[in-house]
This record gives sequence, structure tokens and C-alpha cells, in this order.
Amino acid sequence: VNDARVASEELRAMQVRYQRAMDGSNDGVFEFNVASGEFYFSDRFDEILGYAPGGMPRKRTEWLTLIHPDDMKRHLAGVADMLSGNGAVMWEARFRTAQGAYRWLRLRGIATRDARGIPNMTSGTATDIHAAQLADQELKRHRDNLAQLVEQRTAGLEAASREAERQRNEEERARDEAETARRQAVSANLAKSEFLANMSHELRTPMHAIISFANFGVEK
Repeated sequence: VNDARVASEELRAMQVRYQRAMDGSNDGVFEFNVASGEFYFSDRFDEILGYAPGGMPRKRTEWLTLIHPDDMKRHLAGVADMLSGNGAVMWEARFRTAQGAYRWLRLRGIATRDARGIPNMTSGTATDIHAAQLADQELKRHRDNLAQLVEQRTAGLEAASREAERQRNEEERARDEAETARRQAVSANLAKSEFLANMSHELRTPMHAIISFANFGVEK
């Protein structure tokens, strides 16, 4: 009798310590009976989703209606991993609150098995990660906006760089064309001067003879 009383007191003390630890962690606790399809939820789990103690649906079919449609596949995959594996599994999903909004929870669970190795119970915890998830989404939105802004600025700088390069090329081409025109003008001027010098020489040579004969005729 004494041994039974001691064992009972130790069990109650252990339950108190467990509940104190859970209260300190601020997590909700769940258990699911595979055979009956019924859940047990701690008062804290009900509270996280805005229900009075015992107010959350306890049947699996009703519980599934609380899951956000976009997260249903991920939730069922997490449950399947929990039932098929031998260790703890963690996943995240949104669940509808008593007020109709959705709240992000992180679930951790593990399955216990009978002598044949068939899962007969799952149990675990639920952590409210809604604020952290919203902060992550906001941070991602800012990162995406910043990335888009950087991409736009980069595209603008590249366009400005290409325009500056085009203007430099046009200026260099204009300078080359001006230099070519100047060289052609100098060359033409030199050719003109040389032509005039040659023509002057060619004209003076016969004129000397004409002048000499004219002088000779005058003298005679």
C-alpha cells in the first residue's frame, strides 16, 4: 500500500512538473487516439486558437476543417511522416481560430506503437509562431522590394552607361571625321599651291623667250 501511495504521489509530482514545464514553454499539448479518431487538447492549445477550454473540435474530421486549404497537403504529409517514422516530426500550418482568422502553428509530434509496431497514439506540442511568421513574410516582402529596386537601378545604370558609351563613340567619330576633313583640306591646299607653282613656272619659261624676241625687235 505504501509503495502504491508513493508511486501515485510520484506520478502526480511528475505530472505537476510536466504541466509546469509546458506552461513555461507556452506551448499547447495534443494527443490523438488512432483507433477512436479523437483528440485531446490542453487548455493552452484551445487558448492559442481562441477557444474556451475544451471548446476546440475533438474529432479528427472536424479538426481537419480548421486547417487552411493551402496548408492541408503539408499538414497531412507531416502526420504521415509521424505515423510512418520512429522519431519526432515537425511541420507548420495555419489553423482557423474561433474568431475565423487563421494562425500559424508549429507542430511537433511522435507516434507510439503497439506490440505489432502499429501506431495507436500520437502526441506532441503546438507552438504559436504567428507573429514570427508574419515578421518573416514582411521581411521577405522588403527583401523582394529591395531586390526589385536594385534591379531597376542596375538596369538604369546600365542604360545610362550604354548611352554614355554611345555618345563617346559619336564624339570620337565626329573628331575622326573632323581630323580627316582637316587633313584633306591641308592636302588639297598643298596640291593647289604645288599646282600654281608649277603653272607659274611653265608660264614663265615661254614668256622669257617672247620677251627676249620682243626686246630684240624693239632694238632693231
